[in-house]
Amino acid sequence: MATGKLTIAALNGLEGWLWDEKVCGLGARKQRRRIFFYLRYRHQGRQQMHSIGRFGSPWTPDTARAKALELLGILSTGVDPFAQSLSGETFGAEVDRYLDRKRGSLKPRSLVEVQHHLRKHAAPLHKLSLGDIDRRTIAVLLGQVETASGPFARNRVRSSLSAFYTWAIQEGLTETNPVSGTGKADEKGQAVIVCWRNRNYASCGTALAMTVSAMLCDYFCSLASGALKLASYNGARSTLTASQSCCPQKG
Repeated sequence: MATGKLTIAALNGLEGWLWDEKVCGLGARKQRRRIFFYLRYRHQGRQQMHSIGRFGSPWTPDTARAKALELLGILSTGVDPFAQSLSGETFGAEVDRYLDRKRGSLKPRSLVEVQHHLRKHAAPLHKLSLGDIDRRTIAVLLGQVETASGPFARNRVRSSLSAFYTWAIQEGLTETNPVSGTGKADEKGQAVIVCWRNRNYASCGTALAMTVSAMLCDYFCSLASGALKLASYNGARSTLTASQSCCPQKG
């Protein structure tokens, strides 16, 4: 792997890996269209490598180098800093930063919905650090959302949480997405009920159309399946009749 000075110019033309010549163990890697900073180190006899964050605000070669030196300093005391979240902030604080970052890319209505999911529905997570939130924690939260607001709300909150954790991984705040592996609820027929209950009448038409569309799809798929079975049965009868006509009669 190539070794050199991590600079903005070097990263803009990066393909593959580049290890910093100043800080031992600090490297950058281009993955698809994005570049991530990594720290490679040895702890308790095992070599490990973890992401620091994605190149771009707030991570530049200088800030990544400073963070790597901080982490190496913690490692020198015998403590693995990656055993916990790289950020000492809470879930709620990181959600605020995530929403600020998304203001320019999400449509206003979508932003309002995501804010509602992460600030209201996910409020029980706000005081927890990212490292303390596991799949069980998310599963319990989603169950509470489904009980209070229905399966439609559960699935939308689940999607918003998963998108948040995807961003958190890219930022080097955590290594895993605890939403992965949690179940999705069956929301057939529930969309219209939820819209009406929440007085969101503007969305009822779309929800009703989606529900009716799904019902019609199931109905016509059932008809098509029946037709195929009937055609197969008639074909088998025709084959049997032709076979019998070719066979000599006994007696």
